Amino acid sequence: MSDCDGIQDFSDCLLAGLWPFFLPVESLLSNDCGSGRDIFLSSVVKSVVIKPHVERESRLLRLFKPLKWPKSSLECHSWSGLSSALTGRVAFLKLATMISPVTPGLDALRAGDAAELEREWRGQKCALLFNPTGAARDDTSALDVCHERGIELVSLFSPEHGPRADREGDIESSTEENLPIHSLYGATRRPTPAMLNGLETILCDLQDVGARFYTYSSTIFHILEEALPRGIRVVVLDRPNPLGGKVVEGPIIEEELRSFIGYAPLPVTHGLTMGELARFFVRWRGLDESLLVVVPVQNWTRAQLWPQTGLKWRQPSPNLPDFRSAAWYPGLALLEFSGVSVGRGTKAPFQILAAPWLDFARMQKALEGAFENTNFSFERVEVTPTRATFEGQHCVGIRFEYEMGVPSHPVEFGLRVMAALRRAHPDFSPELWRKAGQLLGSKRVLDALWNGYLENALDIARSDSEKFKRERETVLFYG
Repeated sequence: MSDCDGIQDFSDCLLAGLWPFFLPVESLLSNDCGSGRDIFLSSVVKSVVIKPHVERESRLLRLFKPLKWPKSSLECHSWSGLSSALTGRVAFLKLATMISPVTPGLDALRAGDAAELEREWRGQKCALLFNPTGAARDDTSALDVCHERGIELVSLFSPEHGPRADREGDIESSTEENLPIHSLYGATRRPTPAMLNGLETILCDLQDVGARFYTYSSTIFHILEEALPRGIRVVVLDRPNPLGGKVVEGPIIEEELRSFIGYAPLPVTHGLTMGELARFFVRWRGLDESLLVVVPVQNWTRAQLWPQTGLKWRQPSPNLPDFRSAAWYPGLALLEFSGVSVGRGTKAPFQILAAPWLDFARMQKALEGAFENTNFSFERVEVTPTRATFEGQHCVGIRFEYEMGVPSHPVEFGLRVMAALRRAHPDFSPELWRKAGQLLGSKRVLDALWNGYLENALDIARSDSEKFKRERETVLFYG
């Protein structure tokens, strides 16, 4: 997949964020986007107003002077017109002066941008679903922001990995600042009537990672199912999808395979933010949408991946220490339950496939066939995972790399690895193979891979992707 796929005009190539460098306009106008490691592609910007203070940037003035726009406010509503005017010039845009930073819903709330909404729940008894990913740009926690805004919190909720996002397995309820923290990944996965008693509003601020089987979205779905029928408002403080909002990869989970790690009819990667997921779920379940409030992210568009947001990565769980691991996660995680190590407890989570019994020579041959004419490469490694599958055991492994840094289509990558694993190890356990269905979400795709029909599996997944892209159109908040 080319880095320039989907780029239609000048605006598609604009950088987002506040990087302190100048970008040659000529390269953008020609759609010469480089390697992807040098130029971060991001949002489709349809109009830009350059404030008067920007005029102090002499290089920017020299760029725009030939266009004869008013000095008080340089406004361009047509990027095609701007690109035509600039063609042939060696010009530089200091992007930090033009593009505002991505602002999560919590920061917007803190800045008073949701003041009208706040007035509706001011004085009400509120709860907060949180962990460390719910923090402002300056690291102020969501809990402290609520205190700053005068929001009356009477209880807290925590998802999988607990209120510090550092635990594995079931989490017990606890307290924080004399407030009860109800664990929603312990004795129960959904709020009980006792937990909801007396509440009028529940605020939710969690960073999702863009994969259906990451459980933070399921926790919010369960809250919506229990709170909305009781007349309790749910407020989602939205955050960007780290994988962006353009790429969608199937398959859509089949009804008989749904569980807490796949609770709604979603593809493996959906390209939705948590706010959009909540909106999708409420409409799918026929719940009262008037009780769902989403405080949107500001200045984020679907073409932006996490590095383009300028936001700090806050580890959402023990095995996702950085964006790179999260970007690979939807691929190898498909094999999480199938008796192989997917890199947990190594220096490259979800970038390594390993097992004591793995036959590298046979895997190498199978991978070369499965990844022919792609930008992936791999090498033999030896690892001893410090946690999860094969903890403390010496394993032969395969470390994967992608020419552009992180895979643009991680699920397709995962399906190709599954096909190679099955081909290289024909004696692979059918029982362990079937367990992958809980994550993959499709018996049809799983059976196609088992029987050696990789292209058929990819076709089913792609068909589901296109179907979901059409279905999700009505729930999108961002362009």
